[in-house]
Amino acid sequence: MVGSVTVAECLVGALQMGLTDLEQVYMAIFTRDDVLFVENTLAIARRCPRLCHSGQYPVQ
Repeated sequence: MVGSVTVAECLVGALQMGLTDLEQVYMAIFTRDDVLFVENTLAIARRCPRLCHSGQYPVQ
């Protein structure tokens, strides 16, 4: 699952470094059929860091 913040962070970094090829790679990943795009809500934005910090869903 990815959300709009993740997409924006990845694309901004790639574009700031002038890596348009990396931008295309990210877009290919984000638009795959097996990737679920989730709209961020305040509830999701608050819950995700707590889950990652708890170790229940470790960040890889």
